[in-house]
Amino acid sequence: MTDQLRANAPRPGLGYVLRKKLRALVAPFPRVYRFLLRLWGVVVAVRFFLHAVMSGKLRARRDDGRFAAFLSRQSVLGFDVDLGVIREADDVRHALAARGLEPMAGGWTFYVGPGPALDRCFPFLRDVYPPGVGLKILKDLQHPDDAIYARHDLNPAAGAALMRKLTPPPKALMRIANQLHAAGLGPRVHDLIHLDAAGVPLSAYVVDHVGGPPADARAHTAFMPRLRSWLDGGAITTVHSSTDAAMDFAPPDCNGNLRRDADTGQPLYVDFQAFMIADDAALVGRIAEEEKDKTHFGGTRFFRGGGQYLYQAIPGLAPGKRDIETRWRAFDALLRHADLQLDGRLVFDIGCNTGLMLYQALGAGALWGFGWDMPDVAGAAARLLPALGATRATVTGGAIDDATDFAAALPARFAGHDGGVLFYLAVSDHIGFPPGIAALPWTHMFYEGHADQGIGDQYQRIKAVPWLAAAELLGHRMVSDGDSPARPLMLIRRPS
Repeated sequence: MTDQLRANAPRPGLGYVLRKKLRALVAPFPRVYRFLLRLWGVVVAVRFFLHAVMSGKLRARRDDGRFAAFLSRQSVLGFDVDLGVIREADDVRHALAARGLEPMAGGWTFYVGPGPALDRCFPFLRDVYPPGVGLKILKDLQHPDDAIYARHDLNPAAGAALMRKLTPPPKALMRIANQLHAAGLGPRVHDLIHLDAAGVPLSAYVVDHVGGPPADARAHTAFMPRLRSWLDGGAITTVHSSTDAAMDFAPPDCNGNLRRDADTGQPLYVDFQAFMIADDAALVGRIAEEEKDKTHFGGTRFFRGGGQYLYQAIPGLAPGKRDIETRWRAFDALLRHADLQLDGRLVFDIGCNTGLMLYQALGAGALWGFGWDMPDVAGAAARLLPALGATRATVTGGAIDDATDFAAALPARFAGHDGGVLFYLAVSDHIGFPPGIAALPWTHMFYEGHADQGIGDQYQRIKAVPWLAAAELLGHRMVSDGDSPARPLMLIRRPS
């Protein structure tokens, strides 16, 4: 580091310097040191409690409404892993090391980067997720629905217990991580998964690997104003009282959390437990408001003010022409009637709009969702789905017609998959039946017609399509939802 760079680097605060000096003075006197440490822990805890009350952070996690129930609906995929006998967190580290991996231990996690050893130990990563991902395993040995990311007794610190309790649960942290990614401030998190190590549950994040070195003071100086500007938006804040009061944001590398991306050289914040969502409704509602004009389809409704509004409603937050929950209940009834489950299946949605039917399918156990719509609409889906907690979804933007190559959007890792489920919902009058849809690996189709159409006429229409001529009708019903009149809905099986 040059002398000029040292001069321009942010310096530790006076309180931090004084604490370091005091600690050095009392270190030779263990009893005095322990007394002062306990006293300081009380001071920190009281100070943070007052901050949490005044800032509203204590209330931020208390939302039991319909919208809160809609968040983080994506199912947790489970995979069996061979790690030997696991009784405590340190056993995980030893098991990884014994299998040729070099886990990086943090306060709450073990991180393993990509490579042949990771593929051998966790082969499902290659089969399900994009190449080059790493695995961040929580030290709290519980299922993701029960795990605590910042479990205090795993990494105790004086006065920090309340702060750790405010750390969001693992599913919420995935939403936060992908908002950091969307802002260009952090890597993408692809999923939160459950690893079954001979009956011992482990929680792990599948993340894009940031292979560059730790950031230096110059990168830190450039990064922090961008981070603070993003936090000023108000929807996401820090668990800490401020970015100036925590080592996790201190120069030069945010306590090891700020690293350079190996491909771009840009600094990225690789950890996300230091953040919390101050207002979920504000975060998702802002995206919905900004994208409603792009996603609106069809005529307006005078009782909605006569203007543009979402086509797919967000339960408890934003109205839409189609009620996602009512619609899905009809889908679920047909699935149960046909004894069909979505677990482990690929799902395809032609004309997916913001992708909320894919989101419901991911909640029902789908492996991955693929959607197609116009470019602006696909862009809206790409913003909204991660904010809700959906990460296993890919939406492709472009014109949909007889020349569309739908299969080209499927990554090579899914080439061998079959038995997918196709959503073809209220689009046939607009785009017909493009032949490229037949090349997708699906065996079952949900077909939804338009208003003023019936089951019989639409089934005959389907049978007239060459790639649907042999289709078998498994179930049907007329469904009305949201601001939409009744439409025919059918579940169809295509012979293999």
